[in-house]
Amino acid sequence: MADIVRVQYVGVTDLGESATGEVTFPSPVTAGNLLVIAVSIYVNLGTGHDFVVSDNQGNTWEELVDTNYDGNDVGGMAFVRNCNGGSTTITVTPGASSWYTICAVEISGIDPDDPLDQYNSNDSSGSTWDSGNITTTENDTYLFGFLALDNGNRTLTEDGAFTLIYEVQNGNQYMPISVGERIVSSTLTESYSGAISASSQYLAGIAAFKAAAGGTTHEDSLSLAKAIKKASEGISSR
Repeated sequence: MADIVRVQYVGVTDLGESATGEVTFPSPVTAGNLLVIAVSIYVNLGTGHDFVVSDNQGNTWEELVDTNYDGNDVGGMAFVRNCNGGSTTITVTPGASSWYTICAVEISGIDPDDPLDQYNSNDSSGSTWDSGNITTTENDTYLFGFLALDNGNRTLTEDGAFTLIYEVQNGNQYMPISVGERIVSSTLTESYSGAISASSQYLAGIAAFKAAAGGTTHEDSLSLAKAIKKASEGISSR
């Protein structure tokens, strides 16, 4: 299987109230990679609205989670398979004037044709969060987890299995978010979970994406290097 690598990410908050929220990757994305986005939105017209994700490269965004979990609060995640390359600006449109926190990642080494393995989400309240479990069906997968939180100054503590990509905690001014990742080489049952310093309404989600066929893993590369070294030593000793 191909190596799975996070190429880059971008996270923004404090966008101000506007009809759309935008993020731009710091470097041009590479054609064929996976793009994933997580959003935490406060919609200014009472009940939250569904959001739509688009970009300037003509990619098709597939929404996995789009949930109005607490009055004005909306959260979710979406992805692009086999993306178009180039400088990429992503636009989130909830259909009403809103405040936004957004995180987007670019991942290489993912199956370009059929990337999604499993996903789940959970909206609840409490001083801990949990996305609900997924059980992967492929050995090599990229796990993407997110938490969207109602506004309030909270300290977030992610469980240790995931690597934190982006976090905003100061909900007195912005919409809080936590985004993490985990790259695994065997099937497992997993969720995205953690602790919140005070009881809060939340939405949490997790998705697993499958590695592309072909390429080499780090273990394969190491074995190949050892074989080449051994062969060269045999030639030089003759």
